[in-house]
Amino acid sequence: MAGSGLIDIEFNKAQVKEVKRLLSAIPRGYPKAASRAINKTATTIRSKITKLVRQFIPLKLKDIRKKIVVMKANKSRLFARIRVKGGLTPLIAFGARETKSGVSFKLAGKREKLRHAFISTMPSGHRGVFERQIKGGKPVARLSIDEKFGPSVLSAYLRKDHHIRVQAADLLEKYMAAQVKLLLEKK
Repeated sequence: MAGSGLIDIEFNKAQVKEVKRLLSAIPRGYPKAASRAINKTATTIRSKITKLVRQFIPLKLKDIRKKIVVMKANKSRLFARIRVKGGLTPLIAFGARETKSGVSFKLAGKREKLRHAFISTMPSGHRGVFERQIKGGKPVARLSIDEKFGPSVLSAYLRKDHHIRVQAADLLEKYMAAQVKLLLEKK
């Protein structure tokens, strides 16, 4: 699915036929090898996506990983799915600091400033960067307060989406060959 935050990792039919032939003497050999190779590929790709996103937006790795969901394969479901979630990232996650004239945050390798903004903790415990709506160039006390957000993990991922998909296909082939070799050596 090009252009979305979804990657399905699975084999093509020619690969499946050849691997099944090689592992025919090993009971449940194919499902075991396939699920292991798919899961190793999925976790490696998740790591690559995390590093890729980090090039574009300066978030902590744990904040990026929260937005990448991996559904792993098992012996009865021989595919994995990696989903990069959309949704804007709260500006507080970009190293936001309150200053005398507003809030500064790090984006695109440099610190930027949002005038008239402030950092606050809501009664629910949510901490964020907020700004009162502005009228006539100045904040007005009676207008509503809006939370400020930075770019999404999904938008950063989509910049190099095709590159990751190609890597996934190459890694899957490599890891499957390693699993087949391992099972044949054990036998």
